[in-house]
Amino acid sequence: MIKFPSDARANLDCAFDRGRLTLYLGAGASAASGLPTWERLVLAMYFDMLSESNRRAYSNYVHAVAEWMLQKSPDPLEITAQKIRIHFGDDDDAFLESLKRQLYGGFHERGNYHIPRRKKLRGGNPTLRAVAQLVERSSPKKGRGVEAIITYNYDDLLEIALNKRTPYQVVHQPGGEPDGSLPIYHVHGFVPIAGSVSSPADGIIFTEEQYHEATNAAYTWSNLVQLRGLSSSTGLMVGLSLSDRNIRRLLHALSRSPVSATCYAILQRPTWKQPHDSEVQDVADMARELYESAKASGSPVPPDYGIKGKDWRSQVTHILDRAQHVATEQQERVLRDLGVIPIWYDNHDEVAEILREISPR
Repeated sequence: MIKFPSDARANLDCAFDRGRLTLYLGAGASAASGLPTWERLVLAMYFDMLSESNRRAYSNYVHAVAEWMLQKSPDPLEITAQKIRIHFGDDDDAFLESLKRQLYGGFHERGNYHIPRRKKLRGGNPTLRAVAQLVERSSPKKGRGVEAIITYNYDDLLEIALNKRTPYQVVHQPGGEPDGSLPIYHVHGFVPIAGSVSSPADGIIFTEEQYHEATNAAYTWSNLVQLRGLSSSTGLMVGLSLSDRNIRRLLHALSRSPVSATCYAILQRPTWKQPHDSEVQDVADMARELYESAKASGSPVPPDYGIKGKDWRSQVTHILDRAQHVATEQQERVLRDLGVIPIWYDNHDEVAEILREISPR
């Protein structure tokens, strides 16, 4: 059973009923449809860039190699992203085609992109379906429901997932103010499966330099859109890790101003896999080596050094269990300091359940 923080459910229901709920979407909202995270997208584009055009690898192999590289702690991704832009230079069309090919690898076949059917798309992605259903429960004429959507994704899967009776307007650059229908702001740029895309000059935020520009220029269009939403309506973040430095900077500034509004974030509870016996043994062996090395050095052995004998396993597991518990507490404190109240979940299928709990029929 989902446990909402104190007053969270009531506040979200009230915001929905008053038409003052803004959704903030990250890569997690599209992940179940096979789209990569930004980190995996950058590495996939890099490996694709290195491939010979006549021997281009299948996207799933490129993505698998990218995932493997992420686990091996490669060079900072900001540097890799900059290498990609340098490689393409002024050829924006080639850059955008590479981005699009790796973004929609599962929808690309023989040079063509296939727009997924709405029913199939929603059936394969419970989170996206729940977001779409929440939007579809809105009634703009009655001033009830979702006021706006701010997405940090390039893709248009949400737009495809919405039913045809839901009027919306995609806004991805200055001058595209909403026409009275639901605005969907793509603040990092827009690369739909079909149709016009943002050009890098118009707003594809991809490289470290572009992120720095967005961070340092408080009055850029994307920042103003986010500031307006975060300061004037109740927010709900879905599929965001909150690791983006620009988002954190905006949240930090607003949390210390008198105009900030309540913001909730649906986040997976911090956890990690329990180590295998061999890994626990490795840690214990290292502890013993440190102890023996301290003794052999001739210096006084630190007073908190020691060997537990047969009880070494409990020493290691106790430290790890305590660290996991504290990690959740500390992350919650950090988020609340930014003005964000987390709604924790353990399994990804619980995200859809949380969204369905808001203003039920």
